[in-house]
Amino acid sequence: MLDTASSISENCPMPLSDALKMPLSFESTYFNSSAWENRKKYLENEIERHNVFLKLGQEVIKGLNALASRGR
Repeated sequence: MLDTASSISENCPMPLSDALKMPLSFESTYFNSSAWENRKKYLENEIERHNVFLKLGQEVIKGLNALASRGR
């Protein structure tokens, strides 16, 4: 039951205390709903955005390394 509440809390998002008050059937209702599909898209976009920043950071580091090697 705690795993279910934790999953709901992380993915809805809602406080764990609220998730613990929900009936167990809420999990399947939520994960089979369009709300979950929208939430998944949001999470995927957040991951993509985060990855873009990481790639930009890597490119900056490569550029700085190239500049540093020219100065030697």
